[in-house]
Amino acid sequence: MYLTVTCRPDIAYATVKLSQFNTKPTEEHWAAAKRILRYVRGTSDAKLRYRKTNKPIFGFSEANLGCQEDRKSFGGYIFMFAGCAVSWSCKKQQVVADSSTESEYIQLSESAKEAMFLTNIMSEFMEVNDPVCIFTDSETAIKVSEKPVITDKTKYIHRKNHFIRTAVKDGAVRLEHLSTSEMPADFPTKSLPRGKHSFCSKAIGIIGASI
Repeated sequence: MYLTVTCRPDIAYATVKLSQFNTKPTEEHWAAAKRILRYVRGTSDAKLRYRKTNKPIFGFSEANLGCQEDRKSFGGYIFMFAGCAVSWSCKKQQVVADSSTESEYIQLSESAKEAMFLTNIMSEFMEVNDPVCIFTDSETAIKVSEKPVITDKTKYIHRKNHFIRTAVKDGAVRLEHLSTSEMPADFPTKSLPRGKHSFCSKAIGIIGASI
């Protein structure tokens, strides 16, 4: 958990997923824990590399519809600055989403809150005028966020999850579409094949010969 929070976003999903079974672990969970440790040992040279890029802060938001245990979705975000990840999160959503659009929409609200928090911090030592760009692979969620009306798809969503609409309307964040194949924020939401895992690691600034 310490590595996950401080410097290894690439193990976020595996660690958070496994932590659900702390109270009653089985041999399967013990084997999974050892697998994570073997991966960490094999990639001990991995590190986050920051460099000057002259780019403003931006983020990626992603959600995966429903896990097998309770059908609640995993959601996550990764925010980038100076060519590397500066903030990331992997959490299970508190409600059961009815569709992938809903889970992505809920996660956009959480991502927008983090974007505004980071903007407030950065404004203490530099001028921040432009909205934070958040990339998502759900075009439908973007449309719902930018359309301030209640529809059949959104009328049952809790009002706190409509925060993203206010953030977009106030100009605090800007939403952009990014294809799933180019989305680095798959890290916090699902297990990935080796090729995609390596792509995501390098995309968020993790370097190392073993990555």
